[in-house]
Amino acid sequence: MYYDIKESGMRIKEMRKKAGLTQEKLAEKMNLSTNMISKMEQGVSGTTLDNRDNS
Repeated sequence: MYYDIKESGMRIKEMRKKAGLTQEKLAEKMNLSTNMISKMEQGVSGTTLDNRDNS
């Protein structure tokens, strides 16, 4: 299965905007840095689906 990281980033950005969230708010909700959200949206970096806090 082919995974297009740039297309995925565009979908994340689109969904974030539809939800009315800033990158900062999304990062907070996902327990990620704002920099990571930015990289994901640009298609520079990806993430796993499992992003739970296992503490």
